Amino acid sequence: MKKSETKKQITAAIQACLEKKAEELSILEMEKGSGAFTDYFVLCSGTNPRQVQA
Repeated sequence: MKKSETKKQITAAIQACLEKKAEELSILEMEKGSGAFTDYFVLCSGTNPRQVQA
């Protein structure tokens, strides 16, 4: 996948998190040689129990 497409997907994921009132948003870029199945992980937390369970 092209870098520009990857950045668009990360931006969309971040926007979706923020729309759901996510907190403590973090983006982890995985190293190429790590054997990870993805290039990035987007992590966040929430305070509303219903939203956290979804």
